[in-house]
Amino acid sequence: MSRYLILFFSPLLLCAQTVVDDDPVLKAMADELKHSSAIRIPGPNPYPPYFIEYGGERSNSFTASATSGGLVRAVRNQSFNPRVMVRVGSAKLDNGNSVYTGMAVGANYDSGQWAYEGGYDLLRQQYWLATDRVYKSAVESFSRKVAALKDLTQSEPLNDFAEAKPVVKILPEANYKLDEEKWKAKIVTLSRLFLKFPEILHSSVDFDAISDTAYYMNSEGSKQRFPEGAFHLRARTLAQAADGSNIWDYVAFGSELESGLPSDAEIQQGINGIAENTKALREAKVGEAYTGPVLFEPRAAAQMMAQILAHELRPVRTPVTPPGRPATLPQSDWSTRIGSRVLPDFFAVKDVPHKAFADGKPYLGNFDVDLEGVVPEPLTLIEKGVLKTMLHTRQPVRGHEGSNGRARFPGEFGAKTPFMSNVEITAGDSKPMAALKASLIDLVKQRGKAYGILVRKLDYPSAAPGEERQRLMSSARSSGSNFIFSLPLQIYKVYPDGREELIRGVKFRNITGRSLRDITAASNETSLFSYYATSAPLSSSGGGSSAYVNGVTVESPGVLFDELEIEQPQSDKPRLPLVPPPAYETTSN
Repeated sequence: MSRYLILFFSPLLLCAQTVVDDDPVLKAMADELKHSSAIRIPGPNPYPPYFIEYGGERSNSFTASATSGGLVRAVRNQSFNPRVMVRVGSAKLDNGNSVYTGMAVGANYDSGQWAYEGGYDLLRQQYWLATDRVYKSAVESFSRKVAALKDLTQSEPLNDFAEAKPVVKILPEANYKLDEEKWKAKIVTLSRLFLKFPEILHSSVDFDAISDTAYYMNSEGSKQRFPEGAFHLRARTLAQAADGSNIWDYVAFGSELESGLPSDAEIQQGINGIAENTKALREAKVGEAYTGPVLFEPRAAAQMMAQILAHELRPVRTPVTPPGRPATLPQSDWSTRIGSRVLPDFFAVKDVPHKAFADGKPYLGNFDVDLEGVVPEPLTLIEKGVLKTMLHTRQPVRGHEGSNGRARFPGEFGAKTPFMSNVEITAGDSKPMAALKASLIDLVKQRGKAYGILVRKLDYPSAAPGEERQRLMSSARSSGSNFIFSLPLQIYKVYPDGREELIRGVKFRNITGRSLRDITAASNETSLFSYYATSAPLSSSGGGSSAYVNGVTVESPGVLFDELEIEQPQSDKPRLPLVPPPAYETTSN
């Protein structure tokens, strides 16, 4: 039986009302929501709001970083981050889904971050000021949108907002308990491990702890309060090869609970692993252009699937624009493929937002309600290789109206951005990894190739230096692609005798959602890949400290592609240091 209080809206929610009265945030939201429902613009067209939404996160966070045995920073932060939305017009046509949506009008007397310890009176005033500002902007946006539509003929008119059942869900507030001194000492100790590797030019160990109480209320009757937590430990390296190329690697551990993080021994093993891999990459040969069979081991396959599914399962709606000024937004290749095959027929994909553990490892994608107050339900996204549905919010898109509770990030033009949670990828016709590698070698021999390609790890979420990410994004734009695929961190040539050779300095070419149809086989061994996502295409291994992050877990088998393309990036390389590095003097602890 669930421990949560979930009630579909009724006028007689006396228990929930008592909780609202006892919580100054919920009470301020409720009272100002009632007060603001009477807001109007004086004149013949008053434009009353038909929907008002209040949200916010009351957050405790702690961030600490260390390098080479020294503490770089340690910051404790408390904040209240509000969200206010007002819709005028009607669900059929409102101020959303337009390039004018969200445009600022008038003076901004309310701030973007409110007092963490703010009581009822301060919160009530801030919601009042924010509602006034957002409402005035909504009226202006609506007027401009209506004017633009007079000069447009829409090929397929869509409603601007979808219905959703109001839900009352009141959970206990978050309880922030963290031994900050312990974690500062721990990351300092862990950062000393890199001193054994003088080849590494820069390294860091970072820790983030976030404890939020999230609030949501709207004029339809939804009232929600629930705790959120994220604990994120990551380590990164940066070095240079003899030709000046940047070399890097990372390892990350995440959990909703502090107790869910791995043991010190497992963390140390992960840090030593990326240090050894960075050292090996410095000595590895640069790979050549290649077209042929490619095998992704389960971890790399889960990283690949995480990137592709995050892009392809998000339908994008083009906003209303003035005539002659179209808005170009990255579109999913799958947005028109509902009912069509997108994977081999032995694959299925599900998104399950409430899961506990697998093999002792926690899922990061659990969440109770989304940013629009909708409770998510399990989704079968792909069945027998056929795309059944996508991730949806309350923004109607072509072919679908209605939310399935996946609004997990703020979005553009008055909409929220959908994102996945815990993704289960299963393959009915599978074989052991050893047999999959044998199949790779068979394909290499059949086609007269000198070698095949095996991938063990990708740079996703990206830990690459900023200039490397910029080069990758610029390369994608110049090729006309709207999808950026991350670089491999552990990629090998596999020769016909089974020998593996580590290579570097290559990237994949033209990998998109369409590429998944070329998978020929899958392993019966799977890997659980968990990370903290942002709404950015490559995400970031440092995403745990961003304003909006969401945990995601992807479980995937290894996969064999019949044919993929690899190329060498064409870019300048940084110069090597002019003198050799100084010798480290390390002491044992």
